[in-house]
This record gives sequence, C-alpha cells and structure tokens, in this order.
Amino acid sequence: MFGKLKLLVRVSAVSESEIQSALSSSFRDFEDAIQHFTAKAEGGVSAIVTRNKADYCASEIPVLSPEEFLTKHEPATE
Repeated sequence: MFGKLKLLVRVSAVSESEIQSALSSSFRDFEDAIQHFTAKAEGGVSAIVTRNKADYCASEIPVLSPEEFLTKHEPATE
C-alpha cells in the first residue's frame, strides 16, 4: 500500500529555515506548520491533503480533504 502511495508523492527535506518559519508562524499545530512551510519551500506543490483542514487556515497553499483530492484527480468516466 505505501509503495503505491510513494509513486504519487515526493518526500521533501526539512531544513532549519522551515523549522524557524513554523516556530514563528500563526499555525496552531507545529507539525502542520512544518508541513506547510516545507511544501512552500519545495515549490510546485498544488495542494496539501489532510483530514484536518481546520488546522491549515493560515496556509498559503490550497488545502484539500482526501475526498476533495480524489474527486479532482479521478479519471473522467465516459
């Protein structure tokens, strides 16, 4: 299962810069802040997918639930 997931995602490195940004941010959850600032530093991230969208109200990147992501990325059926 995780092997299939790895085909769809890219693992990003976390640096001191992302940690510092997370620490000084308005995010309520530190780990969510790290994910946000790492995605932002990576560039080209079209969305953060999470079951807890409320924790990402400060996100500068669109935030989708898993259901919203799948709906947007399902192949068209004819």
